[in-house]
Order: sequence, then structure tokens, then C-alpha cells
Amino acid sequence: MAASFDCKKAGTTVENIICNDEKISKLDEVMADNYKAMSHSNIGEGALKDLKQTQKEWIKERNNCANNNCIKTSYEKRINVI
Repeated sequence: MAASFDCKKAGTTVENIICNDEKISKLDEVMADNYKAMSHSNIGEGALKDLKQTQKEWIKERNNCANNNCIKTSYEKRINVI
């Protein structure tokens, strides 16, 4: 698996789903790469602040998912935004 975090430290249901589902794990890596690239690019202070805020909101939404399909869909939607 290729999650963007250490799966040995997965502590929530969502984190465990990410670590145990290859497709979602790869989506997690894509998300992390996209977020890192955007946050390190020259997008301006306002856009950077918005990126951070919307990422926090998205994580809360994703963490409310109860199954693989919900998590996968959440990642796909967010990846299309950033």
C-alpha cells in the first residue's frame, strides 16, 4: 500500500480503510502530493489560506465516511478541486 501516512499508526476507521484498500491508498497519495504542490506554489496568501481551510473541512467530511465507497468518492471529488 502507498498511503501518505504511516499505516502502523492508523488509529481511526477511516485511516484503516485507507491503509487496507489499494485504490484509496493511492488516492490518498495523489491527494497528499497535490496538496503539497499547491501549498508550496506561488498561489498568494489568500488562496493559500483558502486551500488550508478547505482541506481541513474536507478531512472532517472524509472522516465522517463509514465505508470504502464514501471515502473513495470523497477523495475523487477533492482531487478534482485541487
